[in-house]
Amino acid sequence: MFSLSFWASSLLTVLHICECVDTQSLIIEQPLNLVTAVIGGSAILPCRLKGIFPAGPVKWFKGTKPDRQFIFSDKESSPRVHKINNTNSVWDICIHNITIQDEGTYYCVKFRKDPYGELQSGSGTFLSIGPSPCLARLKASKTNQSQKEPSKNKEIVYADLHLRKDHPPRSPVPEPGLRSEYATIHI
Repeated sequence: MFSLSFWASSLLTVLHICECVDTQSLIIEQPLNLVTAVIGGSAILPCRLKGIFPAGPVKWFKGTKPDRQFIFSDKESSPRVHKINNTNSVWDICIHNITIQDEGTYYCVKFRKDPYGELQSGSGTFLSIGPSPCLARLKASKTNQSQKEPSKNKEIVYADLHLRKDHPPRSPVPEPGLRSEYATIHI
């Protein structure tokens, strides 16, 4: 007959074997290859863990080894980054107050707890930083003409982007029955 210590040792061996999960049964999906954000805005970077995976943390990094930059984990975070969904298989993060330095590729990486080590990484999501909507509107206007912006309440707002001092700003042409405002922006 087997002793209690034999059964306890056997059980621990089986549990340890179960902890050594085949990494092919784990899939880390980063479903978006590209996320675009504006300076000062926020961006959500999605990550899904599918399959059987061992105990251990999930961490987010910007860039790849050896120069990758730590971004987030449940144990270590920054004031600008937090996890959106609090589940073991959904690891979406939100980065707030975006700066131009945030542009780059972000990787969701699964680690095992014992022995500690990197298990698998997602394919990466590129965070592209675009101009703010106001800046985009100004850049879209290649000429130095007044812009008309219709709105639901029949107001028209004019703005004349005055880039050079040798060209005076132009006045808007009033339209009957509509109230308007006019501003000159000197850069």
